[in-house]
Amino acid sequence: MVDLSHLKEQFNTYQEKEIVAGQNQGLDVSYYADPAFLPIQMMQIRIGLEQGLPVGVYANPKFDWYQMEEIREGLRQKVDVSVYANPDIPYEKMRQLRKGLLEGVNLYNYVRFPAGVIKQIRKAKKANIDIQRYIDEGYDEEQLEQIRMALTNGIRIDPYISKELRGIAIFEIRLGLEKGLDVEVYANIDYDWRQMREIRLGMESRIQYTKYANPMYSFGQMREIRLGLENGLDVSYYCSLMYPSAMMHKRRLKLLEEETYTPQKVDSERTKTDDFQLSISDTGMEAFLKIDISEKLVSREEIERRLRENGVVAGFIEENISGLAHGQYNGVSVQVAKGEVPHMGKDGWYEYFFRTNVEKRPRILENGDADYQNVEWVETVKEGQKLAFYHPAEPGTDGYTVTGKALRGKLGRQQPLLNGKGFILDKDKRTYYAAFDGMITIDNFQMVVSRKMVLEEVTMATGNLSFDGSIHILGKVGNGTTITATDDIIIDGFVGSAKIECGGKVIMKQGINAGGNGYVKGKKGVISRFFETTEVYSEGDVQTNYSLNSKIYTEGQIIIIDTLAGGSAYAEKGFKSFDVGNKAGILTNLVLGTNPTLFSERRKLERKIGESEQELISLKESYKEFKLKYPPEVRNGMEMFLKVEDAIFMLTRKLEEMYGRKRILDKNLSKINDAKMEIKGTAYEGVVVEIAGNVWRARNQYNIVLRRIGSNMEVYTNT
Repeated sequence: MVDLSHLKEQFNTYQEKEIVAGQNQGLDVSYYADPAFLPIQMMQIRIGLEQGLPVGVYANPKFDWYQMEEIREGLRQKVDVSVYANPDIPYEKMRQLRKGLLEGVNLYNYVRFPAGVIKQIRKAKKANIDIQRYIDEGYDEEQLEQIRMALTNGIRIDPYISKELRGIAIFEIRLGLEKGLDVEVYANIDYDWRQMREIRLGMESRIQYTKYANPMYSFGQMREIRLGLENGLDVSYYCSLMYPSAMMHKRRLKLLEEETYTPQKVDSERTKTDDFQLSISDTGMEAFLKIDISEKLVSREEIERRLRENGVVAGFIEENISGLAHGQYNGVSVQVAKGEVPHMGKDGWYEYFFRTNVEKRPRILENGDADYQNVEWVETVKEGQKLAFYHPAEPGTDGYTVTGKALRGKLGRQQPLLNGKGFILDKDKRTYYAAFDGMITIDNFQMVVSRKMVLEEVTMATGNLSFDGSIHILGKVGNGTTITATDDIIIDGFVGSAKIECGGKVIMKQGINAGGNGYVKGKKGVISRFFETTEVYSEGDVQTNYSLNSKIYTEGQIIIIDTLAGGSAYAEKGFKSFDVGNKAGILTNLVLGTNPTLFSERRKLERKIGESEQELISLKESYKEFKLKYPPEVRNGMEMFLKVEDAIFMLTRKLEEMYGRKRILDKNLSKINDAKMEIKGTAYEGVVVEIAGNVWRARNQYNIVLRRIGSNMEVYTNT
C-alpha cells in the first residue's frame, strides 16, 4: 500500500477518495497517486486497473479523462491503441480511430480531418462507399452524412447539391429523391432547409405546392398555405407576401371556421311588422315567415318581393310560399327558403392491380387443425407490371345560403405518395410499376416489392445463403446451414438444425427439428407446422401446431393450435394453447408480461446514471478548485479549465437525457399488462407460469385463464 501521509495535504477530498477506493480493492494506486491528476482522471485509471488493463499506456496527466476513457476502451477491446494514444489527438478523433480499428480499418491517415468527417469516412468504408471526392471538395460532416446515405441507397444526388447547402438541406433533397419527387423545384440555395421541407411535404400530399414555392415566402408562410391547401381551403384569401405567417394563421383558422356549416333552429329575428314576421337562422341556411292575414290575402309575388327586400334571395320553397299566399298558414311560422349545404368532393384513392389481402397465416380446418400446405402465402409480381394507379381527389359541389352567399364545395382530400421500395413511379406521379420480379406487400401507404430467390433446397453442399429480398425454398433445409434474408423466408420442406433469420416472416410448412443446434429469428413473425428442440425469436406473433422442448421468445403473441410441452415460452402480448405440458409432467416454463429486456436496460441505465452522477461531482469539485486557485483572467485561458467547464455542460445534458429515458422505462414497466394466458385444454403438472413476478404451478387444471391484475396473478376457469 502506498504511503500517502507525506502527500496528504496535496490531495483534495475527491482525490483521496479515489486513492482509498483503489487501495480498498487491492489495486496498485501508485499509477495515479499523484496530485497532478484530477479526480476524474484518477477514476479512469482506477477503472482500468479494475479491468486488469495495462494502464501505464494512458496514466499520464497530459491525457484528459475523455482521452483516457477512449484508450481504456481500446485496451479492453484489444485493438492497437498505439495508433491513437497521443495527447495531441482529441478524444472525439480517438473514438473514431478506435471504432475503425474494431471494424478492421486503420484511419490514422485521416487524423488531420475533424472527428465528424473521420466518422463519415469510417462508415463509408464499412459500407464500401467512396466519398473521397466530396472530402477533397471540402464538404463537412453533416453534408457527408447525407451524401453517404444517398450513395448507399443508390440515389444519384450529385446534380442537386453543392457545398453552399447545409447538411440538413441536403437531407431534404435526399429524402425527396428517395420518394421519387422532382427535387429540382427546391434544390436551390435560395431556399433554406425549412422552406425545402414545406415544398417537399406539399409534393408528397399532392397539393398545388406551386402556390407557395417562392423563396420570398418564409417557411412559416409556406406552412400556413400548405396546411390550407391540405384542408381544401381557398388560400387566395391569405396567400400573399403582404401577410406575415401569424396573420396567415388567423385567416386560415377563420376560413376553417366559416366552412363548418350546421343548420340550426331559428334564433335570429330579422324583420317584424304587424302582419309580416321573418326569421333567418344564424347559419343563413333557413328562412321562416309568419303572415297574419286580417283582411285580404297576400300574393306570391308580393311575398317574394318582401323576402328579397329583407335579404332572402335564394332557395325559395315555392310550395310553402304558395300556401302562404292562399292563406293556408295564416298566423303560423313556415319555412320559405332553404340553402344548399356545400359538399366535399370524393377523396383521392389508389387502385391496386394485385391482391392486397394475402394473409401470411395457415388456414384453420373444420377439425381445428392448421393447414400449412394449401395456402397462398405471398403475392408475386413481374418486372414492369402495373401495381397501382392514383385517382386524384374530386372537386366538391358548391352551396349557398338563403341570403345568396356562395359556399364553395371543398376538394376531397388527396392521398400521399406511396412510400417503400422496389417500384418505379411514372412521370405522371400517379402510376406505379414493379422495378423487378418479386414479392409485394402493402401496408397503409407503404408498398414494398422485394426480390425473390427460389431454390430447390439448401444443404451443406449448396452452402450458406444470404439474400437482400425474400427466399422461397421448395424443398428441405439441411443441418448446419445458415439462411438470412431482409424480407420473408418460406420453406416448403422439412428444416433441420439450421440457423434462419430474416427481416420479415419465417414460414415453415413442414416444421423444424433443430436438435438443439439451430434457431429461427423472424422479425415480423414465425409460423411453422411444429417446433422441436428449436430456439424461436420474433417481434411479431409466433404460431405452430405444437412445440416440443423448444425455447420461444416473442414480443407479440404465442398461438399453439395443439400442444406446447417442455422448454420455455415468453410472450409479451398473450399466449394461447390447447394443452400445455404432458401427462409425464415434463417441466414447461411460461412467462407472460413486460419485456425482460426493459428491466435489463433500466438496470444498465441506473448504473450509468450513478457513474455519471459521480463523474459530475468530481468535475464540479475540480471546477471549484480551479476557481479557488486562479483568477478569472488566468483560468479562462487554461485549456484544462475550459475542458472541465465543457464537460460539466455536456455531462449535465447527458444526464438529463438519461433521466428522461428512465422515466419512459419506468412508465412502461409500471403499466398494468392486459395480456392473458389462455389454456383451452389441460395445464398438466410440471407447467410453471410466471406473470408479473408471481409464480403459479399447474395441477392438471382444464380450460383456464391466467392474467395479471395489478401486481398479482388471477387464475380462473374459462367460461
